Amino acid sequence: MHSFRAAMVASLWLAFGGSGAALAETAPKAPLIADPAIRYGVLPNGLRYGLMSNATPAGGLSLRLAFDVGSLDEAESELGAAHFVEHLAFRSTRHFPEGQLDPAFAPLGVGFGRDQNAFTSHRATVYRLDLPAAEGAQQATALKWLRDVADGVRFEAQAVDRERGVVLAERDVRNEPAAAVTRAIEVFTGPDLRTTQRPPIGDLQVLRTISPAALQAFYGRWYRPEHAVLVVVGDMPPGGLEALEIEIAQVFGDWRGQGPRPERAALSGPDLKRGLAALTLSEPQVAGGLSICRQTVAEPSDEQDTASLRRRTLRLVWAQSLTTRLSGLALRDPSIIEAAPSVNIDQREATSACVNVFMTRDGWRPALKAAQLEIARFAAYGPDEAEIEDAVSELRAGALGSIVQAETRDSATLASSLAENILLDHATMSPRQTMRAFNRAVEDLTPAEVLAAWRKDWSGAGPFISVVAGQAPSREAVLAAWAETANVVPTPYVKPPVPTWAYGPAGAQGKVIARQVLTDPDFVRLRFANGTVLNFKQTAFAKGGVELRVDFGDGREGLGGRSLYESYLATDSFIRGGLGRHSYAELKTLMADGPLENLALNVNDRSFTLESSSFPDWVPIQLELIAAYLTDPGFRDELDVKLPSVVANAYSDLEASPVAAISQGMRKAVAPGGVRSMPPREQMGALRSRDFEALLKPVVTAAALEVTLVGDLDEKTAIEAVGKTLGALPARPAGPARPPYLGYEIYPRGLRDPVRVTHSGATDQAAVALMWPLFVAGPERRREEYALDLLSAVLDDELRHAVRERLGKAYSPRAALRAPDRGDEAYVTAWVEATEADLPLVEAEMRAVAARLAAGEITPQMLEAARKPLLARVAADLADNAAWASQLQNSYRDPAASRVLVEAPAMLAALNLDEVKHAAATWLGPSPLVIVATPEIRK
Repeated sequence: MHSFRAAMVASLWLAFGGSGAALAETAPKAPLIADPAIRYGVLPNGLRYGLMSNATPAGGLSLRLAFDVGSLDEAESELGAAHFVEHLAFRSTRHFPEGQLDPAFAPLGVGFGRDQNAFTSHRATVYRLDLPAAEGAQQATALKWLRDVADGVRFEAQAVDRERGVVLAERDVRNEPAAAVTRAIEVFTGPDLRTTQRPPIGDLQVLRTISPAALQAFYGRWYRPEHAVLVVVGDMPPGGLEALEIEIAQVFGDWRGQGPRPERAALSGPDLKRGLAALTLSEPQVAGGLSICRQTVAEPSDEQDTASLRRRTLRLVWAQSLTTRLSGLALRDPSIIEAAPSVNIDQREATSACVNVFMTRDGWRPALKAAQLEIARFAAYGPDEAEIEDAVSELRAGALGSIVQAETRDSATLASSLAENILLDHATMSPRQTMRAFNRAVEDLTPAEVLAAWRKDWSGAGPFISVVAGQAPSREAVLAAWAETANVVPTPYVKPPVPTWAYGPAGAQGKVIARQVLTDPDFVRLRFANGTVLNFKQTAFAKGGVELRVDFGDGREGLGGRSLYESYLATDSFIRGGLGRHSYAELKTLMADGPLENLALNVNDRSFTLESSSFPDWVPIQLELIAAYLTDPGFRDELDVKLPSVVANAYSDLEASPVAAISQGMRKAVAPGGVRSMPPREQMGALRSRDFEALLKPVVTAAALEVTLVGDLDEKTAIEAVGKTLGALPARPAGPARPPYLGYEIYPRGLRDPVRVTHSGATDQAAVALMWPLFVAGPERRREEYALDLLSAVLDDELRHAVRERLGKAYSPRAALRAPDRGDEAYVTAWVEATEADLPLVEAEMRAVAARLAAGEITPQMLEAARKPLLARVAADLADNAAWASQLQNSYRDPAASRVLVEAPAMLAALNLDEVKHAAATWLGPSPLVIVATPEIRK
């Protein structure tokens, strides 16, 4: 689902209190009705369950075991226990002792982390398992493990200590500068809330010292059937729900809680007497920003009737209206990069409403005043009828999109939503029920009602102002700036006028002069008289979903030695640079956000790509918009005042990341000053719109076009939409042949000393990477490439077993293959984030794992554990519009690229153990390039 529409649908679910339930047809305060396709039940022991048949993906099954238990339930001596227990459920259980979980699930195509994972929040712990194929034995294995999670987790002392290291490593990884800032703001805004006092990641001292007995006591106290929800959604045969219901009763029916049901701690709620307060944080490694927040009492989450639905819909409407205003403010105000409201009702203690602003580096004062004035304007006048109608239309479009896509909804997403809703005692909607509920909820909405809803949410404690900057102002300066604007009387909001679209038809309807039906893969290629090529594939993977790509130019190969980072900034700014006859702000008033904001320009090795995840009704609009961008790009200078801050923020983020530092360290070693090396910050910060114009306009306005459309669209409609736009432009002949590109990277061999770099992030974070250079990939070496893909997956599994599970020194050791066709030299890389003190041990273990594989210590079981999840991933790609669009784009210029996806299953399945062992001996045997990133020394 496209991200914009997805956000709208998610907002609707939020408006319905997370229930997505439908209105009953009776009294004004009637109960809400659940989707009849869901089979609900409760076992005698109290376990609630929800079952649903859903055919996407074909044959797949998604299971969730959710507990109404989280960090809010921890005592002072248990801070972090809920998350720690979640980790231990993957280490050792009754039927899956230590080291046996992967061997049980990898042959089923289940990838650890991707298909089998969990999360812990303040109020819930949810275990997730997605099976790519669910025959009876596989389903039984899945239910057996989930039953073990319920009451069969083991707490052996050595296993707990090993997992303690993993939990601490995860805490370190997540303790990045931005997370520390977020945490400081949470503490400032709600210091007395239990939510604030109990972050799910836990307390460092407790994590270091909590005993196996204490963890087991927490587990026994809270993991009870009456606290649990089991959800299964997937492609079931006729009678499958009935059989599954019987199996669930057999597997979970004898589960019993230990001792009496525990009492939950009392929640205090916000201190409503707290008034205006300010917090300032100096953090050079975090993008400059400010937030203005209010806190009021939490709404009862168990109110599920038409009155609560109306109340939550009013909140959604004011939030959408204010979003539109703040978006316009960000375009007008030179001190504001982005601005948006947020409302957090996912708390048992408080409802928080905020206005959040990303500002330019020195722009906190004007940004604060502008946001303050916009809040005051909204509080004084609220949205008018036209704004409310616009907001309702946007939200209704999301509900309509959900109806269209109902037949191909993803089981994993449905299972997660259903588990969340049952935990909250909410009923889950069908898309049509959602639409009916929404239409009833917005009947006769008035500006006065919406304004009253805003004033209720924007009340209570506060306002609390937080300012984050490289050199933050004093708290007194922030409060003084607020006071300066507090008595300013705002004028009513004036909606920007809607201009007339300044671009007529691109030309006479383009004619198709050639049509070719291709097989293996199956798609249609059409060529228009002006030279535009259309690669077209109609699918039923995602009802109402279409992927659009327009490729042109030579991408990286045509940059003439310029830095790729310059092109990244230029392409990121391209759409917001507007058109010659319309600014970006005007474009936002001319068309719905989706077709515009979902459009992006990217740079690849051999082309630039304008792309979008779209809908059938968006395609003609987006192609008309693309035609305007390709003939009259604006490169307007409105962005110039903000570009230095955008660049500074990006560099701060990258410089604070150990993994990003490793990437740049590799660049320094192999190609200092090359196109993939980051230029000096000052050089990037000096770039302006005219530089982007010089870089992009010649290729944007003249290069030949190759269009790719994949999805729920018929060929006639596709031809008509392209023919009226890109197929009607003046001919764009292919340019003269360029000399061979010489800027691709070839990596050195035999470097004896590690490449050492520093990062500016957390002082307890470091990383090490090992890199084995390979060869320049291409179709002629595809089988060897797939052998290396399997080898990389084996290496990834073995690093996790060794570094995470046996040593307990890292959260997420990784290995991967990068092998672009006829581009940079391919390589296998392995990387681990750990503490600086642990790096020597970790590096030694990484080398030892690679050496064992190079020596041939790869078993058939290890190979199949890597192969089955890879095959499952490829099977998922074969049923995915975006994956097909990536394969077909540029296939006119590069026919071999279109065959990669269809060839992958047979090639991966055919590779034998000897071939993978040969790849390991050949490529992992030589000494790797080593890159080490450690924290910079702070003064």
